Amino acid sequence: MINNKNNVQRVESVIYTDDTIRREFGKVTDYSIRAVGGPSSYESKQPAYFYKVEITGDKNYGVVKLLINEDQKDGKPVYTMQIQDIGSTNFRIKIGKT
Repeated sequence: MINNKNNVQRVESVIYTDDTIRREFGKVTDYSIRAVGGPSSYESKQPAYFYKVEITGDKNYGVVKLLINEDQKDGKPVYTMQIQDIGSTNFRIKIGKT
């Protein structure tokens, strides 16, 4: 059975190793877990944890929602990810006549 304490380590592992996160945000420079949800038996029969994570990378920053479920066949945790908000960390300030 998966538990919340081990999931925080999994969240960190996903943030630093997932190809989609790397592609969208670049190299992750900082992250912060902003929301945590516990087992939600009303949605499904298996426990699920969700994490809302703010990520800052060298390309973009944004919010990612991770849902961690237990695979019913082998009992291992599996995750799904939604990028909920994304913005660019690259910006220019132009001063003078245009």
